[in-house]
Amino acid sequence: MKRSALIIALALLAAALSMVNLIDFMMSHLLDPIDHGNMIFSSAIAVLCLVVLGIWLTLRSAANAIVAIVIAAMVLVGFLPRAVDAVQRWHQADRERIEGARIQEAFLAELAAQQKDVDARVARHRAFSGPEAADLIAFVQSSDLSWRSLPDYSDSAFPLLERSLTAKILDPNSQIVRNGQSAPVFVDFYNRNIRPSRTAIRARDWKILELLIANGANLSIAEAQALSADLARKRIAEPKGFLRLE
Repeated sequence: MKRSALIIALALLAAALSMVNLIDFMMSHLLDPIDHGNMIFSSAIAVLCLVVLGIWLTLRSAANAIVAIVIAAMVLVGFLPRAVDAVQRWHQADRERIEGARIQEAFLAELAAQQKDVDARVARHRAFSGPEAADLIAFVQSSDLSWRSLPDYSDSAFPLLERSLTAKILDPNSQIVRNGQSAPVFVDFYNRNIRPSRTAIRARDWKILELLIANGANLSIAEAQALSADLARKRIAEPKGFLRLE
């Protein structure tokens, strides 16, 4: 009798431990993009079935080894969702590491190509066309890879833009056509990156705009009226590299 009571208490303790773990796992993963609900529910049902089986075997005086296996299985099932999630996260982290290495390698190759191109253009006094200028600006914009847990290459990319502007091979007033509409490069940049989000402007985008303006952007044209008005607004620094206009 004492043996049965002890084993039943042990089975109930294992079941309680498993259920508490399942509840904790569910609560800590409510916002996960992966739905663990079915796995948690199935594990909970399995734990309940196993505890009933363990009690029944104990009352039937089954061998201790069999009851121990049932109790061990109960604990394993209770922690199965957490183990599966850990494996999935490991694989996801590995995939992200591989993808990050690919992105970094591609960026560094493009950075080297852009540096070589700027050097050649400066040596030959060969200016960027409007679309080419926009492509260089877009490349500089994308040089911060920290959002992918990779290095920020802004210190290498921004000097390319600054050098191109000071060497007069990139003209902020050169024209680019989008959707059938022609606009100066600096206006196009403003319309695409500043004007739509005056309350959440990336500080690096504002820096690019300031570089374009400081190097010959013609603010007297009609297309630059909205930009001129925003330049007169007060800039308020926001967290995480953003600013807003008031």
